[in-house]
Amino acid sequence: YSFCTLLEVMDIISLAGAAARAVTGVFLVASCGGFIAHKGVFPKPSIKVIDKLVVELFTPCLILGRVTPQVKPDLLVEFWPLMLVCVWNVTWGLILGYLLSIVLDQRKLRGVLQAAIGFPNTASVVLTLSQALCKTKQVQELSTYSPDEAEDKLFAKASMMVLTSTLWWNFARWTVAYNLLAAGEEETFLSRIKKVFNPPVIACGLSFIIGFIPPFRRWWVGGSAPAVLLTDGVNMVGRCTVPVILVLLGARVYHSAVELREKKKAKDAKPLAEVGMVEINNAGEEEEVEGQVIEEEPAEEPEEELSFVAKVSIVACRQVVCLLLGLVLVYFVSFTTDDVMLLLVCFLQTAGPPMINLTVLAGLHGRFESSIAHTLLMAY
Repeated sequence: YSFCTLLEVMDIISLAGAAARAVTGVFLVASCGGFIAHKGVFPKPSIKVIDKLVVELFTPCLILGRVTPQVKPDLLVEFWPLMLVCVWNVTWGLILGYLLSIVLDQRKLRGVLQAAIGFPNTASVVLTLSQALCKTKQVQELSTYSPDEAEDKLFAKASMMVLTSTLWWNFARWTVAYNLLAAGEEETFLSRIKKVFNPPVIACGLSFIIGFIPPFRRWWVGGSAPAVLLTDGVNMVGRCTVPVILVLLGARVYHSAVELREKKKAKDAKPLAEVGMVEINNAGEEEEVEGQVIEEEPAEEPEEELSFVAKVSIVACRQVVCLLLGLVLVYFVSFTTDDVMLLLVCFLQTAGPPMINLTVLAGLHGRFESSIAHTLLMAY
């Protein structure tokens, strides 16, 4: 068919609108976090508390409530390329982050570079863009569905793929990425074990058990399941995860901007290190007394930060280099399947911006919080 038809132009506008919608949603919710931080409702110490709440409560509930129903042996077999996408992304993230740390001569940044490049947003952005893609004539023609039902069935399938893949993505985030950001911290063997078996990882394990063992699945999944009241509550708590993380992102950006402004003022001001004292002697003449040194309070250890070059490099690797690598992967996967929606979801999961959960991981370890918040806003 011809390249520049009116319908194709409308499709492009529709896709651009979907991309803008995904970005605008992130920006607006994050702006709410910045606004309440500006009003003093969300002081910096409280962010640490909410970080722990996200890890200990919201994320496990999200996994158990929304992901567990999608854990089926037949779906895992059907969607096996999505597992390959996860391994592909993480592997290239480790490689590119390692090379970038050498180029920038910043070995201490290696962990955060690898985590930011290797772990894209694989859920909210992918779902928003998939919904728009399902409306396009090209995607509908490539599917096996009739024109009347193509849009709804394609998006239902895309949603199922994203939710299913969330299981292994969450496992990878809370094992690999969690420990990459902890690199350099002094810890005991028990603390390492505790970090590996954190609540989200335990929730992933429970999802596998419930999804694969029929009696447990019947008890947990479905509108008539005995645990329906419990699962309703778990789902309600789990739905808080993404909005809360976005609010945290906005609050972090605000506090980091305030800190940068205060640092600049302190740098411009000349510190008074020594004060000369003068006294009047009996002859009425002034005599200088030995200066008294004002003891300054010990300065706080500065927070680790990413340079502007490092932030731009993360965005370039994540959304240019990884996009091209994603095309290579999808090209080879296309020899094993003709499912157009599966190929599109595979590609979108390789080409997105860094995951928003990075802000929570950084907050838990107390490292690169401001830098990661700035990087995410730049990427989105």
